[in-house]
Amino acid sequence: MGIMLFFHAGLNMTNILPTPADFKKNHPLPLKVQKQIDGHRHLIAQSLHGQSSRFIILMGPCSIDNSKAALVYAKRLKTLQHQNPELLFIMRTYMEKPRTTIGWTGFINDPECLDQHNPLLGIQKARQLLLEINSIGVPCAAELLNPLLAPYYADLLSYASIGARTSESQVHRQLAASLPMPIGIKNPTGGDLTVAAHSVYAATQAHPILALNNEGNVESKTAQGNPNAHLILRGSRTQTNYCKDSMGEALAKLNKHQCPNRFLIDCSHGNSAGCHHEQEQVAKHLIDTLDQHPELAGIMLESYLESGNQSVDDTPRVFGKSITDACLSWEASESLIARVSAKQHTTAPQA
Repeated sequence: MGIMLFFHAGLNMTNILPTPADFKKNHPLPLKVQKQIDGHRHLIAQSLHGQSSRFIILMGPCSIDNSKAALVYAKRLKTLQHQNPELLFIMRTYMEKPRTTIGWTGFINDPECLDQHNPLLGIQKARQLLLEINSIGVPCAAELLNPLLAPYYADLLSYASIGARTSESQVHRQLAASLPMPIGIKNPTGGDLTVAAHSVYAATQAHPILALNNEGNVESKTAQGNPNAHLILRGSRTQTNYCKDSMGEALAKLNKHQCPNRFLIDCSHGNSAGCHHEQEQVAKHLIDTLDQHPELAGIMLESYLESGNQSVDDTPRVFGKSITDACLSWEASESLIARVSAKQHTTAPQA
């Protein structure tokens, strides 16, 4: 698999990673799975544009930290999809973790949670896990934090997002414009919806960009623009933005800037003030008022097998409990799904 070189200078170590093509050769995407991913991308786009009545539920752990736990979750999610055909489930398979200051930076960078930077192993494990989850029949979503990593695993994603800390970044807006899957762009941490609308608009437009290709070379090309770029409301450092007035403001900003005018709402982060139990109240409010907001295409939930979170340094760690943001338990998540399913049955025909 390519060549890996190491040299040491004091505490510094440099690794030359194999190219994206090398990783894909060793963990290839089967044609059957590729067609399934293409199909999922199409279904998500239909819901985002109001061409389908299926309501999007994007749920899963804050960050992937354990392959076995992720696969247990994926299998349960597949069962939920079978039981609720009027909904469209996408699993959070977030492989990179943005930090406010410092901390564990995600499955790709430190797959064994040992405070060791090992992207060679991380990319291998990430591709293998995403292939397995897709093979189960569950579409995968991830936040793309480092544009250099996108070529290594974005082909396995049915949905992607640009996070609150990077939504103002020109490089990330251009990345979004170059991606083939639907991509949600979160409002920045300060909550400015004008900036958020600018970000979505930029992602829908063509851009000349520099990007890493499959052969590991930087190439100059044109990003064609992503017609399925859209807004994700995630609250801010100081206030929520999931109420009627906030949604109205968001819709007005999107229309003013000629952006796609349907969006998702993240029930976590700023909208729950960082308290995982508050996600339930946010989700219940949105579900109960769903018929009043045709612009709402879906919700996001941070959900795992066990409630809450734990430290990456805990020994032993609880299986299926988050080591980053606290998550809803599977039982609490199922309860919310039953509620939204019941609401969908009363407000929209099955797709």
